[in-house]
Amino acid sequence: MYYNGYMKNISDYFEKPMFGIVQTNARNEWGQLIGEIVDKINAGRIGTKYKPVTNGIILKKVKGFDTNTLRDFVGECKKSTCFSQCFYGKLKKDKEIVKKL
Repeated sequence: MYYNGYMKNISDYFEKPMFGIVQTNARNEWGQLIGEIVDKINAGRIGTKYKPVTNGIILKKVKGFDTNTLRDFVGECKKSTCFSQCFYGKLKKDKEIVKKL
């Protein structure tokens, strides 16, 4: 094998970032989770009568959740077949539980 004067970096062999890290404008994990929720819900709304949601709408809905709760909440919704149905259904149940406490 001959050296052609150009050495490749190991990162040249990978097309997307490793370990699922996505570059976003979010300042912390909570903000990244909000962005992920918005993206998943809007992806399901393409071609339907429903308007896309914004970050502000989702922020108002999950205002009382801490990062760990929100992470678990999003993880459960990812496992379901329809993210938005799971999100809004579980959100309603969890909000009722929080009000009773």
